[in-house]
Parts: sequence; structure tokens; C-alpha cells
Amino acid sequence: QPVVDRSVRIAVTTTEQIVRKDFGLDPDENRMRTAAHQMVRYLSAGMAMITCKDSLSQTLTNNIRKAFLSALTGGPSYQDIEAAAIQLSNDNVELACAFIQKTAAEKSTPEVDRRMATEFDTRKMTRDEGG
Repeated sequence: QPVVDRSVRIAVTTTEQIVRKDFGLDPDENRMRTAAHQMVRYLSAGMAMITCKDSLSQTLTNNIRKAFLSALTGGPSYQDIEAAAIQLSNDNVELACAFIQKTAAEKSTPEVDRRMATEFDTRKMTRDEGG
């Protein structure tokens, strides 16, 4: 959750500034909204991927190791458990990272809509008034 929130916060702020600058004179709020959605989704997913991979791998390894140690008493050695935990973590870190990326991208779209609502509404009102 902290990775997702941080990625969304940074991506939304960056997207808001860039879209406001690049679409400052564009009267079409739909094109502005589409660009903002695409940009914020890519930025938040990229930030999440970059920042979560190492810590996620470590957390997965630790949790798997703890689960094995509590479930397997007197069986395999600690080295075997450690090797299995590392292997399982390495096999599944990409899947978990993809889930975090998807979550960040989904949370960032409504947030950028909320932050840029006045920009969208202003353009829509101006167009409706014939300006």
C-alpha cells in the first residue's frame, strides 16, 4: 500500500503539471482527459515497478520462510527452507509486482480526474457557451 500511494501521488502531481502545460491552449477537454489518463497510468505503474521490486522480493522471502518454518517442524534443514523460500519468491515476484502496478494505475486515474476537474469543467463550460 505505501508503494502504491507514493507512486500515485508522484505520478498525479507530475501528470497534472505536464498536462496543464501541454494542453493549456487546447479547448478539447476530452483529449486533455485522455492524455492525462494515459500518462498517469504509465507513470504510476512505472514508479510502482521501480520502487517495489526489491522490497517486495525481500518481504515475500521472509513471509515464505516464516510459513515454512512454522509448518515444517523437524523435517528439512534451514538451508533447504531458505533455498525454497528464495526460489518461490523469485518465481512469484513478477506476478506480485504486476498486481501492484495494476493497482497503482487503477488508483491514479480517478485521482487525476479529481485534481484536474476544474480544468476539464472550465473547458466544457467555455465550449457550451460557444467560446
